[in-house]
Amino acid sequence: RNEPKVVDGDGQVRIRQGKSEFRAERMHAVLQPMPPDQRKADDGASSFGSSRMGIETLEAYGKVFVADPEHNLKIRQAETLTCTMHVGNLLAQATIVGQEPNAFARLRYGELAIHGHRIEIDMDAEAVDVPGPGKTWMVSHKDFSGRKLSKPAPVKTTWTEKMQIRMAKNYGLFIGHVRSVTQGFTLSSDKLTVRFGKVPPVREEQDGKLVDRFWL
Repeated sequence: RNEPKVVDGDGQVRIRQGKSEFRAERMHAVLQPMPPDQRKADDGASSFGSSRMGIETLEAYGKVFVADPEHNLKIRQAETLTCTMHVGNLLAQATIVGQEPNAFARLRYGELAIHGHRIEIDMDAEAVDVPGPGKTWMVSHKDFSGRKLSKPAPVKTTWTEKMQIRMAKNYGLFIGHVRSVTQGFTLSSDKLTVRFGKVPPVREEQDGKLVDRFWL
């Protein structure tokens, strides 16, 4: 019943657990036993004796890449990643940093894409912060003039100072030379606050489950 607590890897390290994958040049992982129900559900978990172990915390350095297709999560072009996990494979909090001096790391989660040199995520609070310049892409049924679009379209927003999104409170804040562009409409400002509206759940094609989505 030897259960390792810490795993270190150096040189093109790859961790796979369930459908999730982490890649980097160097990693330091702290493990934790997974709950019994999670052990049965996660066929990709590492097995030691009669237990299955999952990631509790992870530090990754150099050419960091993360893919979690089940939650439509992808992290790429990052130099470092520090994160904590729930029950071994669900991201809880993460700090993502791009290459120096100011190259953007890239995050995609659901239908939201964010680029920034430093991206801070708190899944429990449904919060994302970028303390510096960056870009984001969201989806909207309307442009900023209030005109309804023929079909949902991406809204690209750039800023120079900071950005924060609070999904639990249904708002996003952008500060510093803000520029938002959607079909046939451009909005420029020093500060922009957007409110999110919740649309009826949609049914995923692959597994038939209902998924909540947020829109501008």
